[in-house]
Amino acid sequence: MTLKFKANILKKFVNNEGLFHLKLDRTYFYPDGAGGQLGDRGTINGKRVLGVIKQGDEILHILAEDVKNKEVLCEIDLERRFDVSQQHTGQHILSTVFQKKFNAHTLSFHMSEEYSTIDLDTIYLTKEIAKEVEMKCFEYIIAAKDVKIYFVDKSKVSSMPFRKIPQNLPAKVRVVEITGVDLSLCGGTHVKNTAEVGLIKILKWEKVKGKNTRVYFLCGNRAIKDYQLKNSILYNTSNMLSIGIKDVFEKVKREHEELMATFKMMRRLKRELVSYIVDELYANAIVKDGDRYILRQFKDAEMMRYVAAELVKKYDVVFFLGTTNGKPSLMLGKGDKAKYDVLSYAMNWKERLALRGGGKRNIITLLFEEKGSFESMLGDIKQNIMEVKDV
Repeated sequence: MTLKFKANILKKFVNNEGLFHLKLDRTYFYPDGAGGQLGDRGTINGKRVLGVIKQGDEILHILAEDVKNKEVLCEIDLERRFDVSQQHTGQHILSTVFQKKFNAHTLSFHMSEEYSTIDLDTIYLTKEIAKEVEMKCFEYIIAAKDVKIYFVDKSKVSSMPFRKIPQNLPAKVRVVEITGVDLSLCGGTHVKNTAEVGLIKILKWEKVKGKNTRVYFLCGNRAIKDYQLKNSILYNTSNMLSIGIKDVFEKVKREHEELMATFKMMRRLKRELVSYIVDELYANAIVKDGDRYILRQFKDAEMMRYVAAELVKKYDVVFFLGTTNGKPSLMLGKGDKAKYDVLSYAMNWKERLALRGGGKRNIITLLFEEKGSFESMLGDIKQNIMEVKDV
């Protein structure tokens, strides 16, 4: 494995974002996205390589800083290369286990900085199957099977037991063989034997395109770090609740259910209270030019929304309801028979202050990024209508 080499710059240009693109006379940097995997990172003459892309037959190295010399020293980041290789070899093991044990074929593979995925041609995947697959993968890992990479003629491909054979093969094809486990056509980077994969952990799965399943997984150091994080969270949670780790889920589940029941009761009580608030607001509304006007500020944004909906439903009034709970917001609305065009008033202020927001029927909500803008509009309303009171 070549991680350090010298090369000559054949071509260099700067794109619209000010990034330098270098083509070398030779390179061992693996390009981003090739074969579904992440590309290499490292340095060229000490300048950090931000990306490696393949455009046609060219491999371009992307840097934020210029490299002056024609001859350059290139160094590939070993830690990243090993991480990517763990994920890729792990994917080969995972895919072959799914295929051999459950006749689930891998349709595609994608690797990101956080996790990797494979898409399987099946919608049938359970927790029991996932556990069985993980354990079989672990058998292959601890067996320390050699991972061999070699080339064969295209003519020999049909006589070899490859897991999958793509179309439009070149005259010479690159083979990745995991002894006694998997035989694949692949151009990616891999570890030397399965023991270096360390661990394969399935995180979750979901249906895609109606008939396939996308499996999320981690390998090697990524899987260990994921375990460490989750174990720390679980351990700290068990300490906080003063219970054993095995009892955490049931305890959190019970408390969550109790909390949801409390929220549900609070919402019911709020809805019951809304009717009284709306009647009180109507009774104390200011009458002006044939309309009744209501201006009120709320401490509870949810209550404000309930009141606005009930006002439109029950009374023909013009209302301005505000809250500064979280980011400030104003709800403006009117009953069907109210004359004042409060919606146009709202849209004028929306354009004037470049506010976000919108609405439907007879209510519009305006969202403010800063309290100053909220108070500016509220001051205009106060000047023409009434003083604001808390509910």
